[in-house]
Amino acid sequence: MDHNQELAQLIGSRICHDLVSPIGAIGNGLELMQMTSGALSPEMSLIQESLDHANARIRLFRLAFGRATAMQQIGASEISGLLADIGRTGRVSYHWNGPNAAPRTEVQAVCLAAMCLERCLPYGGRIQITNEGSCWHLTADGRKLLWDAETWQALIAMETVPEAANEVEFALLQNALHRLGRRPVAECFATLVSLRF
Repeated sequence: MDHNQELAQLIGSRICHDLVSPIGAIGNGLELMQMTSGALSPEMSLIQESLDHANARIRLFRLAFGRATAMQQIGASEISGLLADIGRTGRVSYHWNGPNAAPRTEVQAVCLAAMCLERCLPYGGRIQITNEGSCWHLTADGRKLLWDAETWQALIAMETVPEAANEVEFALLQNALHRLGRRPVAECFATLVSLRF
C-alpha cells in the first residue's frame, strides 16, 4: 500500500472515530428524555431512527474506508449485526452467509462491494453476501435495477473508474481488490446483479 492510500485510510478512520462520540451523546440524551417523559414522541422517534441509521452507516464506513490489515480478523457476529442494523434503518436488507471470521482486508472489500451494489437498488431490495472458499459472491436483487455500464465495466477491467464523490466506493473497491490480488466479475441480469471476486 502506498503512502497516500494509507493516509486516506487513516483519515477515514479518524473521521469515523470522531463522529462516534457525539452520536453516542445524542443517543444518551434521547434515552434520558425517554426516561423522564415515559415515551418517545413521534418527533423523538424520528430522531432516534435517524440516529440509529447514522450510527450504523458510520460503523460501515469505518470498515469500508478505515485502515485494514490482513492480521485483523472480523467475526461474523460483528459484520452480520452491522448489516442487520443498516438494513433495519434503510431501504436495502443484507444477508450474510460468510465464514465465522474473515481478514479485515477482505471484509473491507466486501463492504465496498456492498456499497457499489446499493447503487443498483434505487428503490430498495436485498443484498446477499456469500463466501465460497477463497471467493466472495455478492448479489443484489430488487424490483428495479440501475446499472451504470461505464462505471461497472471500468471496475471489471480494473481501469480508472469515475472518481465522483458519490462513486468513490468503486475506486476504493478497485484498490482493495488490487491489494488482495483479486479481479472482479460483475453481471447484470433482469432482476439481479452479481459480483464475484
